[in-house]
Amino acid sequence: MILLEDLLTLHDFSIKGFGGLSGVRDINLLESAIARILVMIALLKECNIQVNASNDNLYQFTISISNGETKFDQIVEWLRINNEGL
Repeated sequence: MILLEDLLTLHDFSIKGFGGLSGVRDINLLESAIARILVMIALLKECNIQVNASNDNLYQFTISISNGETKFDQIVEWLRINNEGL
């Protein structure tokens, strides 16, 4: 399970290694994002759906979600296209 404290520790570690600002702008938003990711993983597992994408494609997809470029309907469509099991 992903714990908020673990993510904050990783964030601090990343800042020390790569630079950036410490702290979190909106802790509630971060908790909401974690919950959505966990629900998505659980649903994919429950439905026996395997994501079928290159590491680069998956990375770009994840980044586009995290910076707000990709919206919910686009996430659904990406998962529909990049899966095995549907």
